[in-house]
Amino acid sequence: MITEAAREAGHDVLTAQWGDTVPIGQLDWLVQACGCSADAEPMLWRSTQVLDHPGHLLAMADQPPSVRALVDPDADAGAPRVLLPDTHLGAELASLLPECRVALRPQYQMRSAAWRAILREIAVVPITVLTHRTDPAAFAVPSVRHMALTMLREAAETAEADGVRVRDVWLEGVVDSLAQQPALPSGEIGDWLAMVAPVTELARLHGIPTSLLDTMHILLSERASSSRA
Repeated sequence: MITEAAREAGHDVLTAQWGDTVPIGQLDWLVQACGCSADAEPMLWRSTQVLDHPGHLLAMADQPPSVRALVDPDADAGAPRVLLPDTHLGAELASLLPECRVALRPQYQMRSAAWRAILREIAVVPITVLTHRTDPAAFAVPSVRHMALTMLREAAETAEADGVRVRDVWLEGVVDSLAQQPALPSGEIGDWLAMVAPVTELARLHGIPTSLLDTMHILLSERASSSRA
């Protein structure tokens, strides 16, 4: 989204694949899509890291000052927006992009937005994979709705321990909205496993039980392994 907004604003954009050598002298910013590992903070999941002094894409250990950006989970689907932290680097990047495509937020709001993004998607892949249903109506089935809410509540309790409070009525609204969507968001098992691992790890650190998420992680890990075999 950031590169699209940059093109929209008239900036030259160079697209590189992972492992490509980036021509340092020709770039002002490097936009890197970040995944999530088991030891990463939950808010890093599907975030974007924007580096103001880019180097080789494989040499990211010595990362220069960077700004984390997130897709706004509360923006309208037809008008997606990127959230940037209200810092010097965030403001500098925002000044280069169309105002309608970005918004500056304090760090605590960025963390809250990251958790809401996780909660909006954490129940989708387990339900679609294990029920073999991709239609949104699956989330209207009482037993499936209960399962989805249980996963959301486990993650929400973890979010609260991380300083982000999420009301239960909001969680119910997430599941209800899934049942009413024209189509469910696409998702891959690998992405889901990467998203959930740091959540359950954080839950363990705080002594929070995540029985259903742990069970789903085991089942989907086995599914992923059998698919690769």
